[in-house]
Amino acid sequence: MSIGDEGQFRFTNGTAIDSGLNKDRILDVINHEFTHSLLYSTTSYGQFVMMLEKNGILDDRSNVIKNALFSYIGRMQERVAVNIELMLRCVSRGVSDYIDAIGSLKMRNNVYYNHFRKLCCLNGKISEQEDAKQLIQILRETARVALNVDLSKIPVGEFRAEKDVIKFFNNPINTVRYSPNKRFETLINLFFRENDNNNDFHSVYEGSLSLDKMDDVQYIHGVAMDAIEEMYAFHPIKDRLVTRVESVGTKQAIFFEGAELLSAKPARINENKEHFIKRIKTLEEFIQILEQQERKYVYILNRIRGFEDFQVICVYDEKEGKRISYSYMFFEEDNQTLFDILKSFECHFVFYKTKFLCKESNAVRKMVRQLPVYMYEDTPLLSSFDVIGQMFYGGKYSYIRRKNDTILVFQKRSICLFTNIFIESEEILNRELKQFSIEYRDMYDKRQISEIMYLDKMCNDYEGNVIEDAKLIE
Repeated sequence: MSIGDEGQFRFTNGTAIDSGLNKDRILDVINHEFTHSLLYSTTSYGQFVMMLEKNGILDDRSNVIKNALFSYIGRMQERVAVNIELMLRCVSRGVSDYIDAIGSLKMRNNVYYNHFRKLCCLNGKISEQEDAKQLIQILRETARVALNVDLSKIPVGEFRAEKDVIKFFNNPINTVRYSPNKRFETLINLFFRENDNNNDFHSVYEGSLSLDKMDDVQYIHGVAMDAIEEMYAFHPIKDRLVTRVESVGTKQAIFFEGAELLSAKPARINENKEHFIKRIKTLEEFIQILEQQERKYVYILNRIRGFEDFQVICVYDEKEGKRISYSYMFFEEDNQTLFDILKSFECHFVFYKTKFLCKESNAVRKMVRQLPVYMYEDTPLLSSFDVIGQMFYGGKYSYIRRKNDTILVFQKRSICLFTNIFIESEEILNRELKQFSIEYRDMYDKRQISEIMYLDKMCNDYEGNVIEDAKLIE
């Protein structure tokens, strides 16, 4: 991440947009990042990279190979995303605004302007809005062909280090067959540039999935999963790592008017989010740390797929300007230890995400000593919209409005969920939440507003912008 980022595509954690971004730029940046998301989630190479990224926090080799493979995808991804961002602006606001946006891009970001300029063979054809609409579809599908690589022909099981990936792609035949950057360049040159250079379509075809499978979501996912199985064939925790990524690319996208504003979350992506994690060895020590806090909250992290028998709970604190997360992890095949903690601790609990409380909300709210029970949704609202809608069916929702964003709050039977949305999303939510009979209610309780704002700040302060933001300490 570099200072001045407008948005970040965070792979399976969704898209974050700078909360301080100018209002006129929000939708453009969302469209840009949504293009990244679409190209990753609907292609074999993209899904495989997402799967490795998801496992990278647990497996060093996954992270190394992911970074190496990314170097063969980044250039074409940005060229497509920048161009579609501007073409969508042309469709919605007209050619004159499109031309102004190109000039603004040149002044604002020379790197992205060069990505735009490299596809002048396409964007130079735009003279009216309908041209842009057609070229968006053409460009998107060309990119998807470039990314739908036959992974069975890449020896991913033999990749142990970055040098192995580089060695494979340094072979010119492998590059044109399997590198999305090179494949995209070949396709663009073949179909849109009037020269005879770099037009080896036969090699692109040999490295591709069957053309009649390009829109078969299940087939594409199966190709990526087969590569994952090969990648971890002799890994000591193969079953866990494979299970962890089984859902990548399988969730059907929700579409309704304005849904794109819910496909990203506002976040402070250009701030220093460094924090330190101190592992606590015993529950007794964890309780002592909790009792020392002036404001007593225990944050219960989401159990991750494939590792559901591991639970992490945290206390967040700040000492001498350092953010510290005191983290206690325990192993259990049922929920008994967690239930014992919920029954015995004199504090508020903040659950990350909805998975656990969707099943256990009635039991949890009866056993805790302090209500309400809080939930924090740390990914864009669209990804969990239906789940939250069902969970809070017949409940209430409210807005806590701030200068640059809004905290959306759902409440039902002493369960309170909060998440961050763009101010511009409110009108869309007012319309779409009616299907769940969730009623809007102004929030007047100053104590509750203050508490939710405090918890929102804590959850966001301890959410790193990059994995390196979290550092272990003894």
